Order: sequence, then C-alpha cells, then structure tokens
Amino acid sequence: MVTELSQIAKARLASGLTIEDARKAIGLSYTPYKLREDNPEMFSLNELKILNGEFNSDGRRIFKEWLLYFFEL
Repeated sequence: MVTELSQIAKARLASGLTIEDARKAIGLSYTPYKLREDNPEMFSLNELKILNGEFNSDGRRIFKEWLLYFFEL
C-alpha cells in the first residue's frame, strides 16, 4: 500500500528535517507526531507555527501553498 505524503511531510523533507528533528521541535514523541503529520488537521496552530520556523525557504513555500489550499484562500 502506497500512501501519499502530506504537505507537512513534503515541507519537512524539502527542509532537510527528519521526523526526529520535527517532533523534537514541537515536543512530541514519534507516534503522536507521525499521526499529526499523516493527518495535518490534527496539528495545533502553535505546532504549525513552530514547524514553519524550522522549515527553510522551500519548506515554507510548500507549507504556505498548503495553508492557502486548506483555508481556500
């Protein structure tokens, strides 16, 4: 079974971050972080803000595009 990466996962990877890097940044263990990354609507606004601060310019671009799509802006 092949699952599509979420836009958060794509932003993380584009930024050269591992799951370990991202989960530590927001203070979660692996399982809760991975659940959120696979279901991005579960992230809190604060968690998204922290992750955005960890992303590089490519990751932020992907993240911004996802936010605009998510909120249909």
